[in-house]
Amino acid sequence: MAATLPTQITSDSERPDSLRVKLLMKAIQRGDVTEVEVVLSGDVDVNTTTPHGTTPLMSAAAYGHLEIVRALLKRGAALNQKRSDGFTALALAAFFGQQETVRELLACGADVRGSNCALLTGKGTPMTWIRGTLSLLAAMRAFEITYAGYDEHQRGMETYWSLRWLMQEGVKELEATVLRENLVRADGMPLVLRVPSLPEAAANTRVRLAVKSVDLLERTIECIYRDTLAPDDAAVAAIAADPSEKA
Repeated sequence: MAATLPTQITSDSERPDSLRVKLLMKAIQRGDVTEVEVVLSGDVDVNTTTPHGTTPLMSAAAYGHLEIVRALLKRGAALNQKRSDGFTALALAAFFGQQETVRELLACGADVRGSNCALLTGKGTPMTWIRGTLSLLAAMRAFEITYAGYDEHQRGMETYWSLRWLMQEGVKELEATVLRENLVRADGMPLVLRVPSLPEAAANTRVRLAVKSVDLLERTIECIYRDTLAPDDAAVAAIAADPSEKA
């Protein structure tokens, strides 16, 4: 399918406005319209974003909470704001199959052209070929940028479906192989993640992790180190075959 994250507490995150933002995003996830209205009545930026650029409107659209979408729009939520991966609230609603929300956003004037439609539909703007070295270089650069975008998108989709499988199967523990520092790759799936609680370990060390939480919208997973396992040649060979270290 061709259609794109853990939070470290700092002193800044303890500010009242940050706490209100957290309350707002949690209320949206639960679909609690009353709580959302209460939080919005305070001094909170309706267009605040998570580290990956997700706004309250994008979250509500992805979860299909129509009344919350309307409440956010009424308070001035940016309809066509883009996330760091280029997705808007409309694109996220479409991806997660929220048909009523899609209709609502379109009725409010959501821009289809700015909603990552190339990734959702596979349709792009045809390139007109112009002779000359500069045109050739420009075309090559455009190809590189497009390829990099699709490569990043593919990795995002691999992460999404890996996380979805973990939730579907109710997986509580993972076995993984250390890539470097606190970066590990889960065994048997294209999932690379960071584990802050991981003790110092050499590359290719195998570990067992406890799954604490999974967020499909942000495509993140939070795990805790449990113990170290015996070496597994097959797992090491799999990493050698695909040495990607993006998380």
